[in-house]
Amino acid sequence: MKFYHPLLIASLAVFSLTGCKDDSTSSEGDYGSEAAADGFGSIIGTETGGAGASMGDASNLAEGFSIGNFASGKNEVQARDSAYDDATKTHIITLSRERTFNNSSYSASLVYRYNFFTGPIATADFTKGITTKIAMTVDGRLMATSPRIDLNDTSHAAWELTNLGAGGAPPTLNGTYWRSGVHTLTTAAGGKEVNVEQTVTFNNNELHRDNKDSPIWMTGTATSHYTATGQNGLSIVRDVDATFNGDGTATLIIWRTNPQGTFSDTATVDIQRGRFMQWGRR
Repeated sequence: MKFYHPLLIASLAVFSLTGCKDDSTSSEGDYGSEAAADGFGSIIGTETGGAGASMGDASNLAEGFSIGNFASGKNEVQARDSAYDDATKTHIITLSRERTFNNSSYSASLVYRYNFFTGPIATADFTKGITTKIAMTVDGRLMATSPRIDLNDTSHAAWELTNLGAGGAPPTLNGTYWRSGVHTLTTAAGGKEVNVEQTVTFNNNELHRDNKDSPIWMTGTATSHYTATGQNGLSIVRDVDATFNGDGTATLIIWRTNPQGTFSDTATVDIQRGRFMQWGRR
């Protein structure tokens, strides 16, 4: 899975804010790339309320379950409201959710809109073995804290799930995930704040899980474009290529360009816990 632009941009912005050297010429493991990796992991992480959380809800729909009518481990649903538009066959779920896990926590307000399809025809309900596609959008407001980075964001996800009920094969997800807000870089930049905007595009990702209460793990790839603006008004842009390794981790290639050329850093992040793990491939 690829989710890392926020980290890169945040890193660059951090350098501007702290007066450190430009990270576009530094080696792997510098503060800029570390910040980018932190951002990517948190924005994707299930335990930090990232894209993985709504992917888990989408996976539940693909198994015939509902969204938010149960507490998944420590992922507590605080309130839930539902509606249905018969004219468009659109289901609407509004919920608030909180989670605490060790040193990480998040709170989120989310609005889900989704439709079931059999071929090109929208249907009222999911029927295992008959439904061929689920189309979903998720709009959210989220605050998260973790040992390395704090987030205060708005988000929009647009998911399409196919390969449903195909002999037990995992569903396939394509779509985009957008986040914008303020990130506090606790570890990489000593508490500096940057304004970030990031879009991640997921390409044919298979969603795996042990049961409806367990976290998602993925295979496939993603690309990300990230922009971060420091308190001094300077902006940094990063592009990231991510590969989801099928074990709850992702390998990131973080690209940075300057007049001397194009450079890359490689890092591994935990996309379930939403955190940086190490430099290089695991």
